[in-house]
Amino acid sequence: MNSKSLINEDTHPILFIKKILEIEPQITEFNFSIYIYKKRSREDKRKTFSIQASQVNKMWLDNILCNLSKNEELAFESRIRIGSRTRHIPMLDCSGMSKNQLSAIVSILPEKYRCNPISFYSGRSFHIYYPTLLSKANWVKFMLSALLCNTPGNQVIDQRWIAHRLLAGYGALRWSFNTDTYKEMPFLVENDLLALTKNEKNKLIFQSLHDS
Repeated sequence: MNSKSLINEDTHPILFIKKILEIEPQITEFNFSIYIYKKRSREDKRKTFSIQASQVNKMWLDNILCNLSKNEELAFESRIRIGSRTRHIPMLDCSGMSKNQLSAIVSILPEKYRCNPISFYSGRSFHIYYPTLLSKANWVKFMLSALLCNTPGNQVIDQRWIAHRLLAGYGALRWSFNTDTYKEMPFLVENDLLALTKNEKNKLIFQSLHDS
């Protein structure tokens, strides 16, 4: 068993499943993908698959993670199913941003979710999930609005990630730590951490890991 595959349900992004199902209990399926990362590649090589909402739990995830091949990683996708309908969970990959930038990005979301993201640190960037659902058209608007937070001197949103995801037609964020490409398993952080400087973030994250 790969030690990198072990997860903590209290800090791993799987905890988002419980949160979104509390708000949207009609969800019937979640989508995942197994992919091979190639740095700066235009190719997005992945195999997608659907799982019944009731089957997504720690036992299922541990089994998936332990059976990944040497060069594979697992991602959670934005696409979900409600009966015959497809909806999208708004999610972002970013280096961090101020509260004002967060507000600008999420103007497309229902107001009660605009300041209520669930954030995880992936070792290099932040993965942000919003516990609501969007139509495909509104998801595209959400992704494009995120790019408007980037300025020449402050690139807070991963532009290549946005481009790959828009081309694919769905969002996807890593749920595993199976290769040397990445630094660690994504883990839960306070949203206030997003607005700190890089050195401040690294100091607090190191302290958090040391104390845990």
